[in-house]
Amino acid sequence: MMKPSDSGVVPLLSADVAVTSPRQALEAAAELRDARTEMVRAPHVRLSQLRKLDEQLAVQFELLASTGEAALRRTATELNRPSDVFTQAVLALQLHNTPAFDDLVEAAQHQPRVEQALASALGWVPSAALQGRLREMLASNVPVARRVALSACVMHRVDPGAVLLPCLLDSDAGVRAAAARAAASAGRVDTLDMLLEASAVVDDTPHDDQPDEPATYHHVDDDPDSEFAVTEVLRYEGETDDDVSGGSGPVSTGPREDWPALPEPTTPPDPAEVLRGDARGWSAWAAVMLGDRGAALATLGELALGDQPFAAHALPLYMRACDVNDAHDVLRTLTRRSGATSRRRLIQGCGAVGDPLYLPWLMDMMTEDAWARVAGESFALITGADLVALDLVRHRPEGITTRPGEYLAEADPGRIDDVHLPWPDRYSVAAWWSAQQVHFPVGRRHFMGGPPTVERAIDVLGNGLQRQRAAAAQWLALMRPGKRLFPVRAPARRQKRWLIELGAPA
Repeated sequence: MMKPSDSGVVPLLSADVAVTSPRQALEAAAELRDARTEMVRAPHVRLSQLRKLDEQLAVQFELLASTGEAALRRTATELNRPSDVFTQAVLALQLHNTPAFDDLVEAAQHQPRVEQALASALGWVPSAALQGRLREMLASNVPVARRVALSACVMHRVDPGAVLLPCLLDSDAGVRAAAARAAASAGRVDTLDMLLEASAVVDDTPHDDQPDEPATYHHVDDDPDSEFAVTEVLRYEGETDDDVSGGSGPVSTGPREDWPALPEPTTPPDPAEVLRGDARGWSAWAAVMLGDRGAALATLGELALGDQPFAAHALPLYMRACDVNDAHDVLRTLTRRSGATSRRRLIQGCGAVGDPLYLPWLMDMMTEDAWARVAGESFALITGADLVALDLVRHRPEGITTRPGEYLAEADPGRIDDVHLPWPDRYSVAAWWSAQQVHFPVGRRHFMGGPPTVERAIDVLGNGLQRQRAAAAQWLALMRPGKRLFPVRAPARRQKRWLIELGAPA
């Protein structure tokens, strides 16, 4: 049903395919949801392209909703992919079918990938389809319900309210981590003291729903800072969040026999599944987002140089929030380390700090095939140069695959993120830089062609590529602590409305 695309952008439904039956619409919606999962984190996708896909996905759900309850009559064995669970959850919410949705919540208690799909569904549907659902889930005595509801609050850019405070103290580490992200998203500076206390405590408590071995598959959809989320291993798709004891909500009675385990994907475990329950890391991250430049920032710097998955999220924020000299110290530390992970972090860290001092070295990295594309991305993040539009690119080297799966056996699995990046031509880039460097004083931060400003961040949110937009959302939050974060993975229609509220052109 999906056509290959020469542009590298995840394709939409074929124009010659007419979706007429509920079963066809279910399959189309599942495929579009899978495509969207890739697009929201891709380095070559703009909001306008995401909006086109979202419009097609909305059409499928309109068709399904018109069939009534018939589309919901699927057995558990038919929900064998996260995208199938996603479509079932969206339909249950749109049709206000509480029993059908509660069945999915119960299943999510035993299958993390069902939880991922539920969180995505709650984030996708318009607020009218929720009708008090989030309030009930936030008050649930089931941690998975609370986690999912907190994730939805982030994707809808809404404040969870008073329930957020007990969530930050919850016994479930995943709930605490989700509550920290929700606090930052809502601009809740009143939670700063609690976040600082949590960031000072090393939390070794395992996530209740997360087995020790093997790690399961999640990415943190409610995190607007996600441009480096796959530095070490691949990710899949997901969310989570929540807590507050007492209240109504589904209660687990043990695994249901009619919910077979979803088939495991062939990609390596996503580090975001581990960092999802990193309450200390997310508390420090949230405190820095809300304005702390002391203890939480120091904790973030420590985590940025650590060997845990959260380092991929800690690094970009620390590099943007800390003093430039401290950022240089981090980069010097990374230069003394061996291995692909440290080299990738070093290259990405240069782009995050934004000092033109590192541009000559980034250009040198463009001659090494292993690092050329990520170096070009960091170069563009500082200078704002569109390498393709400026014709500063070279042909793909012989023997380099364009298929992401073939990177899985390599020493640097993070290269999966490079697949859709252009190949910069070091000599063309150097010639361009020679004419432009007078506009980029060394020792000062730059973002997408100039000093980081609110206006520049808003412009990039409207016109940049997805990973550039993620960086812009973070810059906007750092420059306006206490304001709500901008989730660049939310439905495009919602993002467009928020952009207009920020003053972007309609």
